[in-house]
Amino acid sequence: GLAAGLALFLFARNRGEKLIAILDFVITSVPLGHAFGRIGCLMNGCCYGKPTDGPFGIVFPETCAAGWETGCSMIHPTQLYSSLGGFLTFALVLLWERRSRFEGATFARFLIFYGLSRFVVDMWRSYEAGAVGPLGLTTSQWISIGLMVTGGVLLLVRRPNGAR
Repeated sequence: GLAAGLALFLFARNRGEKLIAILDFVITSVPLGHAFGRIGCLMNGCCYGKPTDGPFGIVFPETCAAGWETGCSMIHPTQLYSSLGGFLTFALVLLWERRSRFEGATFARFLIFYGLSRFVVDMWRSYEAGAVGPLGLTTSQWISIGLMVTGGVLLLVRRPNGAR
């Protein structure tokens, strides 16, 4: 992520373009790539969820969900939840991209939608003992809050006077 950000910054600087305009353009494809990437996580058996008795639970072979004392219990398919979040974020970003009245709006909306999606999915995601931090939130949830706040501030700061 940091290397990509640095590369975009250098690209914008060398081309004499505004970084925010390039971010608006590039970010539209990120949630789609994320959505397909999480399907790969499902196929690999990583990034799985907590045990569940709910209707959406799935079972991995023991080798895929190593570490569960219960063996092959039903777990939340958080990979699919994340994938759905990516597809929804992609749709919302594209839907509102054409309605953006100022540079940075598309990027800011992505930060908000992705942050919200990741925050919610993390409620069902499995982490090692001790991975939960202050206020019972995971590191990813704290980062998600930061993304949502950054997106909201960006929308407010970049918004032209009189724009709604």
